[in-house]
Amino acid sequence: MQIEEFIKKHKPLNVYIEYNEHKSNYQSIEDFFNYDCNEENIVDKEECVKQDTVYRLQVYPNTPIGCYIIFASTLERAIDEMDEFFSKEK
Repeated sequence: MQIEEFIKKHKPLNVYIEYNEHKSNYQSIEDFFNYDCNEENIVDKEECVKQDTVYRLQVYPNTPIGCYIIFASTLERAIDEMDEFFSKEK
């Protein structure tokens, strides 16, 4: 799923996408996961480590409850996981 499709389908208030946040902080991906991420939000940790790449998708739904965050090795994977989660919540 593309991000535009996700937005049209779920109509979130806000969406943030980050790519390789660990590199801008001069961290290894392992340190980033150990200190900056909730383990249950990482979709495919082994693939992220193997590729030294991580996408962070943060979505604020159209409700007053806060946000949801997913980490994945590809943007498409992160969007698909978030879509699955949002689809179950309705």
